[in-house]
Amino acid sequence: FAEMMGITDEWKLASYNIAKTLIKDGYVKRGMTFHRGDKYMKSIYAAKDRSFKAFGDKPMNDDKWNPGDIWASDGFRPDLLDVTSPAGLQKSILSAYNDRKLVGISLKLPGKTVKLKEYNTHIPPTINDHKVTGVYAKSIKSGRGNIWSAKSSLIMFDQDSKAMFRDNSSFGAIKMEIMGKKARGGSFGQGPLSKFLKDVFKYRMPNAGEIKKLAKAAESGDEKVLKMMYDDFLIFEPTLSYDSFIEEISKKKANWIYGKYGAMLAVIPVKRATASKANEFINAAVNYAASSTKVSTAFVKAY
Repeated sequence: FAEMMGITDEWKLASYNIAKTLIKDGYVKRGMTFHRGDKYMKSIYAAKDRSFKAFGDKPMNDDKWNPGDIWASDGFRPDLLDVTSPAGLQKSILSAYNDRKLVGISLKLPGKTVKLKEYNTHIPPTINDHKVTGVYAKSIKSGRGNIWSAKSSLIMFDQDSKAMFRDNSSFGAIKMEIMGKKARGGSFGQGPLSKFLKDVFKYRMPNAGEIKKLAKAAESGDEKVLKMMYDDFLIFEPTLSYDSFIEEISKKKANWIYGKYGAMLAVIPVKRATASKANEFINAAVNYAASSTKVSTAFVKAY
């Protein structure tokens, strides 16, 4: 009780309104139990891990498989889930979800009204089709900025959405985050990012340690590394002279170079790719970030 009363007034009101809406729309009913981070909830995600291992695959990230913050159960036994394969488990979760025996609930802070939206309620799940409209290694807000004005790189897609690539912290892993009014949002780290780049482009993105080593070498004036980086900068700024490049990069510390170059490395294959390959990558990345892959499972989002 003390923990519940310790949340902000904004979330107290939101929790109350979300609960009312879930009850009204039939997702939650009398007699259900609610689980977050307990043994019951962990057993659901453990079933996910077993299903992937049984199929010979590396287990999918919990949130991307199902981002349920809370699971509502009407006495459902997780040990009855089909764990022979990810597809079998997907069907088990959907059946229990449709019967309102087991409901994953994703919570987002709503405005004045609460909206509910279901995801992954078809097999295979409905996956949105996106199209890349531009790839940049600079800020493009209001037409301002150049390649030195921001560390992040961008993939613009559809009409108003973008995938931003940046370091998570100083010398931290490169992450991707989806933004845009019509985008479903979400993010993921360098592990899944590297996998998508390898799967789509057969491209191995250097890991954090390798990029850090290059950044420190560039800071110390290593000519070989600087020339390699310059060639990559030219992919985005064809008119950039080598003298100008050296003048600007010499002003930067290794952690800045790390973030900038790491974000560029994440999108160089997309920049060079054909339209079909670029679209293949953004579809895989965006749908994964939004927890809507071919084996993601049913949930309802309150927002």
